Amino acid sequence: MLQPLPTFKPHIPVIIPLPTLIPRTPATGSTISSTIIVDDKTEQIEKRIFYYTNIERVNAGKPALIWDEQLSVIGREHCIDMATTGLFDHINFDGETPTDRAIRHGYQVKKDLGTYVRVGVGENIAKLSNYPGTSDEVARFIVDAWMNSPGHRANLLDSNEQQLTLIGVGVAYDQPTATYYAAQEFF
Repeated sequence: MLQPLPTFKPHIPVIIPLPTLIPRTPATGSTISSTIIVDDKTEQIEKRIFYYTNIERVNAGKPALIWDEQLSVIGREHCIDMATTGLFDHINFDGETPTDRAIRHGYQVKKDLGTYVRVGVGENIAKLSNYPGTSDEVARFIVDAWMNSPGHRANLLDSNEQQLTLIGVGVAYDQPTATYYAAQEFF
């Protein structure tokens, strides 16, 4: 069982309970190569990325995001696709953007914010090769990398004030290249 971790800014008390594991929902019609792994370890990494993301948000004065399994399915499918094709990009070989993939999955991509309607799904992606760490260490490394990248940090902390409230995280592991692919989908 994973133990709760201390906050990174001790002067701001943050207590975020670890999320309950939710059963994975496989992407409909998808075939996963036997060398692409989506298992208990990748699921643990997803949950820890969610956990660390919310710690960073709360420490930055932002509300914690709520887990959305449908967004996780969208992110997981994109990670499997990236691992299978080797294309590390927000746009897949079919030309689909994160929002296109969400629409294909039947996700409502419009959010009425009162004075305007925001359309779209935000996404952070990561690729981590030859990292022998535990699930927790892999997740922490990925979130730290996003926090050290201005664009990814802006998405993670909702710096553009898009009023993000939901998150899904997907992870896949490509065994032959010892590479993790991770995606955060925000709405």
